Amino acid sequence: MAKKNLRNIHPFISVLCEAIRLNNQCIIDHLNRKNKNDHQFIDSFQDGIYKYLNTLNPQYSDYIWAKEKKANGRKERDSIDIFGESKDELCIIEIDATRIDQIAQKYVSRLCLWGLETRKKLLYVAILYKGSSSHSRIEDCEKYMRYCNEISKKSKGKDSSVIGIYTDGYTIEVWDFDVKSRFQITYPDNKKPEFSTDMSIIAKNIIQWCAANNKVTTFDDAKYIFGNAVSRKECASKDKEVITKNGDSIYVSKDWREYGQRAYWNEFIDNCKKFKIQIEKQVIIYQPVIFEKFIYGSRKT
Repeated sequence: MAKKNLRNIHPFISVLCEAIRLNNQCIIDHLNRKNKNDHQFIDSFQDGIYKYLNTLNPQYSDYIWAKEKKANGRKERDSIDIFGESKDELCIIEIDATRIDQIAQKYVSRLCLWGLETRKKLLYVAILYKGSSSHSRIEDCEKYMRYCNEISKKSKGKDSSVIGIYTDGYTIEVWDFDVKSRFQITYPDNKKPEFSTDMSIIAKNIIQWCAANNKVTTFDDAKYIFGNAVSRKECASKDKEVITKNGDSIYVSKDWREYGQRAYWNEFIDNCKKFKIQIEKQVIIYQPVIFEKFIYGSRKT
């Protein structure tokens, strides 16, 4: 399935992000609480989002919303934080700290108890808030959410999605895996950064820079440094070709992409760092005060 741009983010996510923004003070209060076992602010956060969806948003008035929904006719005690259902879609919303074990555990149980019991498409949203220092990295949480999305597509069809929303009480970050990733590329000669969503164009430009600066003079140089990103044979089109000063032709591999068995994307990024070329994956940020509600930006660390 072709990747989409920011304008194609699931329309419900904009509604949900606004509900999160209006209740983000609860997250701030939770992070600043004195008693670490106190979860009253998360309960208030859940209540606020539920009330917004249930009473303040006519666009989804055909949905029936519920809190702590349990599966009918089952003995399991599992319950969904916020559950919505329309005539053709289930919406499952879970609220958790940044822990990959909870992400995986909850998704599997919800898919089994609800998602696989109906032919309706499934929208599963995990709202994650900043956990303690011992909790999982945001990047790892995003990775497991992507795995869940792939499972959902294969088990429930391409119209079903798993989307992550991360909030630290101030910034709201969206992980919609049906939207193209965008990267910022910065070269050591301090020229203006480049931005691209095309992985093969990124690879071609970097290899071309290396060739122009004598970092790569032969195909073997490029293969040794960039591995599966390059090929000796033309695998795409001529616009993916780089010619070194020695006259060697280097092509960007046809299947070169951020994710997938043949990508080796992290290794590619690490090798670029050797030449002081920085590649930063940008994130999708909710910005309600401007016309474009979602923008690409840098993740705050």
